[in-house]
Amino acid sequence: MEAFVVFTREETTDPQELAAYSAGVGPSFDGHDVTFLAAYGAMEHLDADSDATGRVIQ
Repeated sequence: MEAFVVFTREETTDPQELAAYSAGVGPSFDGHDVTFLAAYGAMEHLDADSDATGRVIQ
């Protein structure tokens, strides 16, 4: 059975805490068949009128 989990980030109040959490979260996926369809990071806007901050397309 497939399951999809969507996390949204409204704002980052403490970038250093987020970095510490991000550095240690990887092992929690060990032993699970996880595929990341999207993640936060740089994006190239191909549509000049777009103000989207994230997308998931499968």
